[in-house]
Amino acid sequence: MRSRNQFGLLIGASLLGLATVTLGALAPRLYGGGGDEGGDILPASGGPTSGSAIDRSHPYVTVHGRDLALDTKDQPTFTGIVVGGHSSDDLVVGLPTEGQQAGATAIDLLVKMRRPLSYSDFFEESSSAPLPTRMLHLNGRFELEDFDPADGEAVEIRSRMKKPAILAMMIGHRKTHEGGVLASFDRIDVVRYVFAPEGTVDLVAMREAGRGLLAGSTSDVAIGLFSKLPRGGYDEVWVAWNIADDRAVYDVEVKNR
Repeated sequence: MRSRNQFGLLIGASLLGLATVTLGALAPRLYGGGGDEGGDILPASGGPTSGSAIDRSHPYVTVHGRDLALDTKDQPTFTGIVVGGHSSDDLVVGLPTEGQQAGATAIDLLVKMRRPLSYSDFFEESSSAPLPTRMLHLNGRFELEDFDPADGEAVEIRSRMKKPAILAMMIGHRKTHEGGVLASFDRIDVVRYVFAPEGTVDLVAMREAGRGLLAGSTSDVAIGLFSKLPRGGYDEVWVAWNIADDRAVYDVEVKNR
């Protein structure tokens, strides 16, 4: 019963935007280099780089994985996850290197399974031509780590075209981090369904609220956003994390029809 009461508070605090975030520092990551060392900016014709070398003064979204496949055939209006403060020019394909590259990575993506990682930029209309915003839309099956959750950059999930959606929220225990997020739970203690009228969920605020309300537990939390499609059925995006993890690590699965 204690968990149920805390979970109810978690829902209210997160959806009403009452969660607070404390300041932190950007942590280094073991990725970087250029060319054969493990990284070029995508798309190759752009990005704040000099040749194939990474500009260390700018934090990037580092992407890596055993079976990495990138696919730009994505629409930012689809159901998926949004990272603010970055665009596709900031994507770096990286492999582990021996030295720490301080400040090189702000968001780290580990692609899981064999599904491609799809990405796209948001655009805003101007008097001349559409301009890309600093917002990156991602779809696929991956693990995301936010090295500085207090930097003000958005990390959120969105429904298709930000239409009203259904939000499922669970507390339990995960037996594995492989395969699908929902199937990874071997025990579910609490389930709640709420209405998300704006079709968005702030993962940073949700995680901070959970860490405060469920402090001392080792529970796994998962949220699923269900976006109804005009032709029937639902798109889904699932995100899971562990309350006891000091790192802002999110296990993400996007299932678009």
